[in-house]
Amino acid sequence: MACRVLDLRWLSPLPVDDLMREAQDVGRVLIVDETRRSGGVGEGILAALVDGGFVGSARRIASADVGLCAPCAVAQGVAEFPRG
Repeated sequence: MACRVLDLRWLSPLPVDDLMREAQDVGRVLIVDETRRSGGVGEGILAALVDGGFVGSARRIASADVGLCAPCAVAQGVAEFPRG
């Protein structure tokens, strides 16, 4: 089994041309995104692939959507704002 890993955590803007080239070359894409499913970077990557005409197989793994806005999550103790 072989794979290619593109770590996009520090790239802004997304290198869409590079993503398309690699995706077309291998024909299959697995997007792993630690953020929530809706509105996360993974969703943007998938949209860029579809908009670019990628016709291969694409799957996405992401965290569950949460129904709390950030200030609400902080108020309920679910999350905290970084201090500094």
